Amino acid sequence: MARYGVKCFSTNSKSVESVLDSVNLRTVRNKYCDSLSGGQQRRVQFATAIINNPKVLILDEPTVGMDVVSKKAFWETLNTFSFSKDLTIILISHDMEEVAEFCNRVLILSKGLLVSDSKMTDIQDRIEKNSSYSIDKSQITQEQLEVVTKFSFEETDSEIKFTYQMIDEVVSVGKIPISIIKKNQSNLRQYFMEVLENEPSE
Repeated sequence: MARYGVKCFSTNSKSVESVLDSVNLRTVRNKYCDSLSGGQQRRVQFATAIINNPKVLILDEPTVGMDVVSKKAFWETLNTFSFSKDLTIILISHDMEEVAEFCNRVLILSKGLLVSDSKMTDIQDRIEKNSSYSIDKSQITQEQLEVVTKFSFEETDSEIKFTYQMIDEVVSVGKIPISIIKKNQSNLRQYFMEVLENEPSE
């Protein structure tokens, strides 16, 4: 990173002060960039990107090198700024947790081609429906087991498993307490792999 002072990215001092405040860098405004922490350096890069109030901002792996606290502060700043300035942010990332938490639309690329374009709400619905539920067989009676087996898609020596669609029947017909039902949560990474695996071969 170039050895520039934090304050030297605009000739408009009023804009500089407001941007430094928005990215929480006022206390280091007179330091050289290469003396800052990784998280602070990323925030300097963000500050230089937003100084001219862009309508679209492209971020490529923006939190690489940041610790957990710095990541949280960065995304809080970014969310606040994007909503207040009506800013569209395009995030390029392999961090599924960040994508799931901060994006409202997800595009998946494979071999340079767009293979999926979905709203995050639709993806979350699909993830929820792909999640399964299980019951420890030792916690239910033989009578209950016989009733709910017809709703299961898999049974092992210790567990009986159900899909998202069958859980209401399991609870109501089988009279199974919700407290003993374990949810096996699907996630965005599994969705991502599913999209790639179902991609048509050349």
